[in-house]
Amino acid sequence: MAEPDVGSVRMALRVPNRFATARLIATLLALCLLVGLVGAAATSAKKPKNRVTIKGNYLTDYRFSPKTLTIKKGQTVTWSWHSDSPHNVTFNKKRHSDTNSKLTYQLTFKHKGSFNYKCTIHEYFKGQIVVK
Repeated sequence: MAEPDVGSVRMALRVPNRFATARLIATLLALCLLVGLVGAAATSAKKPKNRVTIKGNYLTDYRFSPKTLTIKKGQTVTWSWHSDSPHNVTFNKKRHSDTNSKLTYQLTFKHKGSFNYKCTIHEYFKGQIVVK
């Protein structure tokens, strides 16, 4: 079997120059940045704006965050927590949520006014919803 003549074989591969490589890298970085910005905008749009969480742990005092939340009549507030201790959301001695260490609870406010609430497990742990 005869060996091919290397001189007659053309190389199909081209080595890109430095400027083409830099342009490709810049384009890829811009694309990644654009995808990140679009993803961040979509994520922030999905987050409920009327959200109350629980801050603190058994070594520090627990607290609702924010302590006071102002909303419009008819809006829903979402409380959510994942804690090392059970909590609840209670208005006027009537428990509105289950008592649990991990929970998401929602309540729609149909009337204007100021509504104080607390966690009955931790009496000092209080919050307020102001409905306008």
